[in-house]
Amino acid sequence: APVPETAPVPETAPVPETAPVPETAPVPEIAPVPENVPVPEIAPVLETAPVPESEHVPKPAPI
Repeated sequence: APVPETAPVPETAPVPETAPVPETAPVPEIAPVPENVPVPEIAPVLETAPVPESEHVPKPAPI
């Protein structure tokens, strides 16, 4: 029997070109980190003024 011709293969539909990928926006350079501002030295702690002894110490009431 005559061999049936194979059906013509349909051409594959043309693949749509993918849309061009937009270039990523340039990343802004990070602003330079300012060098640590010198920490001001802590002012010397004033010695606590001597507490004046109360001149009139109440004497315990005589029993």
